[in-house]
Amino acid sequence: MTQVNTFMMVGNPGAGKSTLLNGLLGKVKFLSGISLGNGLTTVLQEEKDEFGNRFIDTPGLNDIDMRVSAAKEIEKALKRGGTSRIFFVSSLDSGRIKPEDKTTMKLVLEAAKDIRSNYSIIVNKVSAPVYQRIFENKREFEQMKTRMTAGLPEITENVFFNRQDPNLDDQDNMLPQLSEELQSFIRNAPSVDVIAQNVQDIKIDQFDRIVDESRKKIQELEKLIQNQELRLNLKAEESKALEKRIDEFEKAQQQRFHLQQKHFDEKEASLKNEIEKLKCQNGVQSNSVQTLPSSEIYERESGVITWLNGQKYEGEIQDDEPHGKGVMTWPDGDRYECEWKNGLPHGKVVRTMRDGRYECVWKDGLPHGTIVFISVRGGRYERDWVLHTANMLKREILGPMARDPRVRENLIRAGFMRRCID
Repeated sequence: MTQVNTFMMVGNPGAGKSTLLNGLLGKVKFLSGISLGNGLTTVLQEEKDEFGNRFIDTPGLNDIDMRVSAAKEIEKALKRGGTSRIFFVSSLDSGRIKPEDKTTMKLVLEAAKDIRSNYSIIVNKVSAPVYQRIFENKREFEQMKTRMTAGLPEITENVFFNRQDPNLDDQDNMLPQLSEELQSFIRNAPSVDVIAQNVQDIKIDQFDRIVDESRKKIQELEKLIQNQELRLNLKAEESKALEKRIDEFEKAQQQRFHLQQKHFDEKEASLKNEIEKLKCQNGVQSNSVQTLPSSEIYERESGVITWLNGQKYEGEIQDDEPHGKGVMTWPDGDRYECEWKNGLPHGKVVRTMRDGRYECVWKDGLPHGTIVFISVRGGRYERDWVLHTANMLKREILGPMARDPRVRENLIRAGFMRRCID
């Protein structure tokens, strides 16, 4: 058996209740159009379609001459009982809520407390500019809903903004073509069972007072929303200004980095010839590995080794070689501060030079993993020893340690250096 539905429209004259009901019914049964003075709907009107669905139109409370009788007609509709879908039909005045419409909703909801939040609002005949503004800005849409429901006994989320149809303006008894969205909204609107004995008299004697209060509250709410919009706009401007400053800072940082990288690359290129020469000097001259002869040691004290070339080590010693924690200083000012193992750096190494310092970890007689260079100007560069560091840069990173024959042999075995033959 098909369920029978009751659709009840409540609203003031000119809101378009009758036209909407004609569209739902599919034929003109409710008088609509121009009415000079009183509204066209003065008494409760009920029509049925071929399926038994009921469509109820009620007069509005805004007409002071018809207010008492209109209230009785609305009470009569509410007291019919059964399950109904109740729609308050409103319209806007230059994009603003009409206090009379909010007052009608408030008084009807207070008289029929069974409705609670199970009602719907159709904001009808919304002009194209206002409609576009509402639906292009989600915040505007939510603010309009807030204005429409603020101060009502129960708040509903079922609010539909119906765009104005210019073809219906000032036309009598027109049959509109309702949009699919509006028809879906009406079909899926919440329903409610109103118990007749729970329906109270509509307090029409409070209508004018509530209208005045509603008008003041609407004005206060409009002012509050405007202040909120001003604050939001100010925050948006501040955010944009901050984003601009961040962008400028990042661009400056990128430019500074590129300049530092350029300086680093130029330095790398300038050292290329010198490094190429170093590949074949002060080290391996045949297929055998040379070791540092002990005769080159100029002086050995407790914890101190000094070489003839000016090289000096201070720290822990084992078997006449640096072993443990210590500092190695070369005549050119380079300084290695680290742990030593069998005369070679081992573990974390900090090499300090005139123009900055290298930080890295040594393993198996060579640097291992990430090499970090920090210049005296504050620049920082990171290179992977194996993957991203050019051979000539490897020699620069090693510095004086590249002259140690054991380090050179490790370089040869790792494929970073060729063996020079006489």
